[in-house]
Amino acid sequence: MRVSIDAPQLARGVATVSRSVPARTTMPVLTGMLLEADPAGVRLVATDLEVTCTVTIAAEVQEPGRAVVPARLFAEIVRRVPSPRLDIVADPERADALLSWERSEFRLHGFGPDQFPQPAAAPAGTDFTTFSEGGLRDTLRHTAFAAATEAGGRPILTGVELTLLDGDYRAVATDGMRVAYFRTAERTDWSQGTAVTLPGRGVDEIVRTIEAAGGQGAFCAHDNHMFLRAGPTEVAVRLLEGRFPAILDLVPKQFPTTVRLNAGELRDACERVALVTDAPDRLHAITVVASGEGIEVRARSPEVGEAREAVPAAVDGPDIEFPVNARMVMEGLRHLGDGELDIEFSGPQSLARMRRADDPRLQYMQMPLRLGS
Repeated sequence: MRVSIDAPQLARGVATVSRSVPARTTMPVLTGMLLEADPAGVRLVATDLEVTCTVTIAAEVQEPGRAVVPARLFAEIVRRVPSPRLDIVADPERADALLSWERSEFRLHGFGPDQFPQPAAAPAGTDFTTFSEGGLRDTLRHTAFAAATEAGGRPILTGVELTLLDGDYRAVATDGMRVAYFRTAERTDWSQGTAVTLPGRGVDEIVRTIEAAGGQGAFCAHDNHMFLRAGPTEVAVRLLEGRFPAILDLVPKQFPTTVRLNAGELRDACERVALVTDAPDRLHAITVVASGEGIEVRARSPEVGEAREAVPAAVDGPDIEFPVNARMVMEGLRHLGDGELDIEFSGPQSLARMRRADDPRLQYMQMPLRLGS
């Protein structure tokens, strides 16, 4: 392989692809980055076998070929190249690559390109669904935070279920204590009824790639992967196996107590009151009390102290006390943003639902803490 390439553009591509290089692996070749040169340019590929990222960069290709270089070192060198052009010559038999510019040369020992796993790719002729205006990005970004961070015997809960519902995107995530649900108004020609469950890290990479491309791109689901194309970047995410729980079927049909208040005021009150729930209270428990007088947020810790703060609100229905994990509910409120917020309580031992009065696309649902149990 022999190529001449724009160094700053290469550095940007390497930085993007490097996110898919695993920090720890039992396969040393996965610590490398695959370089593939052909008349179309140079493709940079990295994978941890769950997420594969590919960036294509225009280049002067004198000799096509493939090479696998040590990803971290390659990224550090490329980032520091002072010249606008970088020449790369690789010998697959020696499994090394020579980087040169002006008066500098670096020879890197890597891996044989045949050792690198075949990158996942959509079959030729696969139809991709286009998206724009950040519809897919928002759908995933506003739900992924509620996914479980540890498998705990149910790996499926560490992912986000993405579905097409009546022509719109729908995403739902839950860790068993909370649920985030988002539905867009963006029309799509994705196959009706298709549902996939994306791992959390794959969702993060998809969102970052879409944001870097200005919110536009295309995707498809094929076999056990979801493939995304956005700008010069392609991402392949291995789907989680198993059936995602029908968590939305458990949402109560009736909510006797309803509240309308300012989301920012509630979020700020929760944040201040939660200060007394710092360790050793690992539950970070606060209690939201709804009554005819409005909303009051309370917290008490024998080791730290206690706090209460009133928030103006219009309450309709019976009084209710609802203990919650402060960190969880504040995270949900941050995604809901500012403006008028509707909170619906189905009962002291069932979930509560929150949604913006002017934007019902995102719904955040929270189960109460069972204190003393």
